[in-house]
Amino acid sequence: VQRYRGAFHGYYLAAETGFWNWGNPEFLTRCFHTYFQRATNGVKDLTPDLPIMGSPYTVRCPGREEEAIATLIAVHEGCPFTALAPQDSIGTTMNDLVFLESGLDIWKAVCGAVGCEFWVNCESFCVTDYGGPLMTIVPAEFPRFAIQLDAAQRKGARKLITWEAIHFMNPAGSAAAQRLRREYLQHRSASGRSRRPKAGRRGAEVGVEKR
Repeated sequence: VQRYRGAFHGYYLAAETGFWNWGNPEFLTRCFHTYFQRATNGVKDLTPDLPIMGSPYTVRCPGREEEAIATLIAVHEGCPFTALAPQDSIGTTMNDLVFLESGLDIWKAVCGAVGCEFWVNCESFCVTDYGGPLMTIVPAEFPRFAIQLDAAQRKGARKLITWEAIHFMNPAGSAAAQRLRREYLQHRSASGRSRRPKAGRRGAEVGVEKR
């Protein structure tokens, strides 16, 4: 328990959604909005002071940014989220670095419209051969991860988090995980930033402790 002190203590709405460039916005809104409203307002009815966090995902949708904003506002409005921490989706290949900042702009606008804090979930892994017979998930290379962190900070995210860093940045993990952790800590030390990403399991955020 002590290891995760300072983590997020609240309700994590595990259902994930995003704006699919090839999807039907009306279907997306109809499927998720009612559920999100019932779940989040139900939590507040039972525990009014409990924070609620969601972590939707980002999908590149060049040319449809305004439609994405309108759709995602419709999905999340009326839901008492404390914070939305959109996954930047760089690791899963649903997004790419070219669309990274545009995708964050979409979610920042959504958070402002629905009245919740804007966090960013920076993916610290890389999926190879996505959907193929040899698909693997490995720790990200730090130069790519650094771009994600810097973009999220520039966009004004209040907090940066990353799922599964207990594995992908594990000091006792694979050589790639140890390298990512080491290079991240070196970068943090050299930059002198006071705000740093949190690393944790789903539903939690914990500091990356230097050992």
